[in-house]
Amino acid sequence: MSWGAVLRRAAALLACALVVRGHNHHAVNMNFDMGEPIDGVLKAHIVLMSIAFGAFFPIGMVLGLRKHKWHVPVQATGGVLAVIGFVLGHSHGGRAFHENAHSKFSWLM
Repeated sequence: MSWGAVLRRAAALLACALVVRGHNHHAVNMNFDMGEPIDGVLKAHIVLMSIAFGAFFPIGMVLGLRKHKWHVPVQATGGVLAVIGFVLGHSHGGRAFHENAHSKFSWLM
């Protein structure tokens, strides 16, 4: 890669950083924690979804690209964990969250 290309990429990255820094909502308190506890069901939701989307689905995808025999079982296990986590996420008795992208798009799963 030539120095001109490196400098162009660095300038573009700096320009993007300056635009992002230009927001004015960073001083606003964005902590929505109302002090309500996170119950065990919600913790199980967090753990199951993290394992499914952070481990099983990526590993299953790589196995699928390699046409490995464990692709389908790993993806199916990830799917089962995600469905269980989805049910737990909508049945917990802990805190009530504000409307956000997570709550709106979770139904698309």
